[in-house]
Amino acid sequence: MKSVLLPIATFLISSLSLHAQVVINEICPANADINYDPQYFNFSGWIELYNKGNTTASIGGYYLSDDATRKDKWKIPSGNTIQAKGHVLIWCDNAAVGLHTNFSLDARGEELILSDASGTQIDYVTFPEQYTNISYGRTND
Repeated sequence: MKSVLLPIATFLISSLSLHAQVVINEICPANADINYDPQYFNFSGWIELYNKGNTTASIGGYYLSDDATRKDKWKIPSGNTIQAKGHVLIWCDNAAVGLHTNFSLDARGEELILSDASGTQIDYVTFPEQYTNISYGRTND
């Protein structure tokens, strides 16, 4: 019995540590001219997800939301990954195509929730009112 439980426990612990590695790292809801969106040729609000881990993290199927009652508001498309110690920028512009969410960020402040594919919340941040072209960072990367 112990030989069966050890692999299961190892899997569960490694799965939990992988989730804990991807965080909402930086937010810029009032992007007037800092990061240019080459797909839509404009400046939109954005979220940076950061992978603190030492291995590539698959984020396809994860969810981002600005509404705690709808944690599955926007699904990150399958196939998206973040390299170890790397980041990915997600545009918050209501476009709902590729890495463009179906919601925009409120520069007056709000909450953001990152959930895994099963809907389990893995990160949460509230940010206060933000100023134009000033991002809100949480960790050093």
